Amino acid sequence: MTEKVKDQNSQRLSEGLWRVLMFPLGSASSNIFLFFNNLFFMVFCTEALKMNPVTTGMVLTVTRMIDGWIDPVVGTIIDRTETRFGKFRPFLVGGTIVMVISMLMMYHVSFMLPDGGQLAWMVAWDTIFVIGYSFVTIVNKSVLSIVTKNPNQRPASGIAGGIYSTSLNAFMGSFVAIVIQEQGGFQVQNAWLYGILIAIGANLVIMLTALIPIWTRDTPEYYNRDEARASNEKPNIKDFIKVIKVNRPLQMLMIASSMNRLSEGVASAALMYFFMYTYKDLDIQPMVSGVTAPVGLIGAFVVGLIAVKVGSKNAYLLGTFGNIIVSAILLIWQPFSPELSTIFLALMVMDTLFKRFNNQNLDPMIADVIDYHQYKTGRYLPGAVSSSFSFIQQFFSSFSGSITGFVLGAAGYAAGVEPTATLYWSVLALYFGVPMLGDIISAIALKFYVIDNRFYKKMYVNGKLVLEADTLENNCSTRNKSEELVINS
Repeated sequence: MTEKVKDQNSQRLSEGLWRVLMFPLGSASSNIFLFFNNLFFMVFCTEALKMNPVTTGMVLTVTRMIDGWIDPVVGTIIDRTETRFGKFRPFLVGGTIVMVISMLMMYHVSFMLPDGGQLAWMVAWDTIFVIGYSFVTIVNKSVLSIVTKNPNQRPASGIAGGIYSTSLNAFMGSFVAIVIQEQGGFQVQNAWLYGILIAIGANLVIMLTALIPIWTRDTPEYYNRDEARASNEKPNIKDFIKVIKVNRPLQMLMIASSMNRLSEGVASAALMYFFMYTYKDLDIQPMVSGVTAPVGLIGAFVVGLIAVKVGSKNAYLLGTFGNIIVSAILLIWQPFSPELSTIFLALMVMDTLFKRFNNQNLDPMIADVIDYHQYKTGRYLPGAVSSSFSFIQQFFSSFSGSITGFVLGAAGYAAGVEPTATLYWSVLALYFGVPMLGDIISAIALKFYVIDNRFYKKMYVNGKLVLEADTLENNCSTRNKSEELVINS
């Protein structure tokens, strides 16, 4: 290869970095509602609507299971869709509109209904919400594969995504929580209206900004990689079984991420209860969010640089082992008193930092398994790969609400109940014990995830993805030529 060609390839691989840094805004927009629901859905149902915690947990489980079953259908629709507005943009906008309407119906209109109708209302609108959320998240998991084909750029998207995610999580956990409290607390309708309107406004601004980096890439020249099959072979539901069967890295990432998502869902649902019944000081919760947010922002850069250096897999593992250690310390030491607040805050900072390693490297790893599927089969199916991953993840994580609800119910929780020893230990197990168990399972699964920096070099030659079949054919041809030379000599 001439130096001119090398320079052209290098320039092509390095261009468009701004797109890589801006594209995670799509995930950030939907994460606003995800964080809001994770933090407040259980509290809203039990405190504002006075619903039973076990019933609330079952609502979350049912709707999240529905979300999982919807994902393969959504992935098929996306893979089969081409419009004059692109493959991905219509679903990003349409899904957002569905989520906005659903959030208003749940957190505002539900107050106007009689007690007997609130449960069915919440189930119905949470189900509609997850349909919109599925379209948006499948798009966000798929679109990195057209934003950049350079695997070395993908950790940079994790840096940007980490910054956005940390900022928005702190925004939900501190500012929005404070607004709700100042407007009357968790039982007041107008307080929830203020909170949800803030979330909706932030969501719409960020979603519209997220359209910019994909606007010119959401065209057939970027997503029709499999042109030979495109006109005759459309993806269908059966592809999801094949995708999971042939893609070993996808299988392992499914297990690792599902366990993390399940445990994070349990911990998020238990967050407010932890500060009410274990730490016994709800006022320190915004302080924790305020302290961990700056560290999370710095950590986003640190995690990104480490991921570029050692690869997304090894960075993910580093965070997993770090989380196990921090959770064990918190479970054993239990520094939940004003005298030990500095130590508690320091450990929560470390917990936030190590979680960045997991969450920040997930989207780059999904993009890698999309390319791995094409490497193995010759077919580019971003929707099928992303939605099959999301289906398994949603299936397992759907139990987070039921686990939290059943444990709280068994511990004797009811709205306004006084703290007890049973509630203390139950919430402690939910908030730190379950995440530690999830990290242990995740670490085991990632030992069998084969895509690392060395494997990148096998999939990419001169910046271009090659197919395994072509590689085997070339190796076979080279070996035959070598044998002929030996025979002739």
